Amino acid sequence: MKYAATILVFLAGSSLFVSRINGGTFEACWNTFKGAIAECDAIRPGLPLRSPQDITQCYEQELAQLKVCLSTATDPIDLPTTDPLDVQEARCRSIFEADKAYCEDTYKRRRGPAPLYPDLNQEKRKACIDGAYARLNACHTKVQPPPVAPKVEVRGIVASSPISALSVPVTFEVDLLASEAWQLDLSMSIDGDTTWHTVSAYQGLTYNVSLVSGQFDGTVNFGADIPSSLLVGGPDDIIVSAVFTTSSDSAFQSRVIFGVQLEWPVGDANRDLQIDHSDVVLVSGLLGLDSDDAGFNHKADLNFDGSIDLDDIAVILSIAPSALRCSPADIAYDDGTLLPPLGPIPTTANGLANNGITEADYNMFFAAFFEAEAAADIANDDGSPLPPFGPLGSNNAVTEGDYNLFFATFFNGCP
Repeated sequence: MKYAATILVFLAGSSLFVSRINGGTFEACWNTFKGAIAECDAIRPGLPLRSPQDITQCYEQELAQLKVCLSTATDPIDLPTTDPLDVQEARCRSIFEADKAYCEDTYKRRRGPAPLYPDLNQEKRKACIDGAYARLNACHTKVQPPPVAPKVEVRGIVASSPISALSVPVTFEVDLLASEAWQLDLSMSIDGDTTWHTVSAYQGLTYNVSLVSGQFDGTVNFGADIPSSLLVGGPDDIIVSAVFTTSSDSAFQSRVIFGVQLEWPVGDANRDLQIDHSDVVLVSGLLGLDSDDAGFNHKADLNFDGSIDLDDIAVILSIAPSALRCSPADIAYDDGTLLPPLGPIPTTANGLANNGITEADYNMFFAAFFEAEAAADIANDDGSPLPPFGPLGSNNAVTEGDYNLFFATFFNGCP
């Protein structure tokens, strides 16, 4: 596989890089990278199949080679650096949005040849999007005029950030001249939104000073929290703008911009950080849609196969087995079969459907209640609901508390 700036040699069962950096264009680096990751899991006549580990390693190595290629590429935007920075920045964002759309479209689509390892399609998509972020970062590096004051160099940027609360940490490092005093102003924008939102809560100014070439250079570690207001709607990414100003020359500013891909919890279709019945409701309302259809929502395509179907609901149930239930009284499918986790998950083959609280729930509860079976155990002894509808308390299996809770909720239907 010949890069615009790299030659990659792969051996069956292992990998070996031979890098020949001879320059190239910004676009050529990207185009070669796209072809390279597509080849990582290609079937080659006469050679054994690569293992998933080899394929994942191939993605990582191709991404590393892309970054090397971009670092030596020619100007990426065909605009003179005398143009206003906002014009150059808009071009970089346009390139990034197009790159990301390519990755989403290519690796979420059901049509076309099936991948060698279907489970790795998500890995390939992530590698592609990581490459898009690398190109965004490289673009901003190239379009900004070189600093004429003390050095500001960003490194150690996180390419993705897992979300575990409604505030997401973003950390990065910069090299600054330690003898200077610096002010940092952070702002962020979301998914194609061109509005910059100021971020006032950040941590910084931890100098790591060492003597280099007769002067003090310092590494400053900064961390910022993405405010919860920016996470409404579950964006895929955040673009961060960091502006550094020195106290010795207030006219000098250095601005760095980079993208952070947000990693939402698996199964969180509505991106509220909870895996529950509301995710099932969202996916259920979109069943049958493919990526080319109007109304398709990629957030509901939880297994990244380009189609919203019962397999996506199965992803939710693998994490939250009771997520099909809308209420403590909702314990059975419409035909009387028990809901998960005591019963099977719905599939195209079994045709199971659950339209909330029906006569089937009534029949199932009483059949189980008088036999003291687990299906009727929906409450703590005091009648308060068991998880996922309430906290676990004292529960001695099937008691009067279950009977009382069932009738207290049955006639209310689904919330």
